[in-house]
Amino acid sequence: MREPRHRGTRTAAARTALHAAALFAFATYAGGWSFFDPFHAHVEKGNHSAKDGKTDEALANYDAAASVESKSPIPDFNGALALAKAGRVDEAKSAFAAAEASADPKIASAAHYNHGNLLLQQKDTPGAVDQYLQSLDLDPSNQDARRNLEIALRRREEEEKQKQQ
Repeated sequence: MREPRHRGTRTAAARTALHAAALFAFATYAGGWSFFDPFHAHVEKGNHSAKDGKTDEALANYDAAASVESKSPIPDFNGALALAKAGRVDEAKSAFAAAEASADPKIASAAHYNHGNLLLQQKDTPGAVDQYLQSLDLDPSNQDARRNLEIALRRREEEEKQKQQ
């Protein structure tokens, strides 16, 4: 017959306190609140606001995140996406330009790609081509940028043909 396993020397009160602490930590994490990381908490709040179409609220949260980590390009990038979605094109272009300066090539590439999309929607085909090329310079594996570059180049050819006629 095997000996029963002992749970250690913790008392029932200590186990209850440990379980309560673990439950509190899980509940706050699952709720999107982070005591230890205010930067990500602000970004997440901004993302939820942007998803709900509350652009100004989203931007306020991204600004709060930027005040916590001033060198992070994430608030500029996410803010640019929210501004573009809201049709605030000039502000979005400025925010994308700020994110394009990121030292992280993936983020800078994504900013150039999305900036190119915005320019293509605005019928600025040469600007879009330039943004897609810069995106691909930073991240040659960006298939979305490659596909949209092809679309922009075809559009540019069509525009040139129309000018000649």
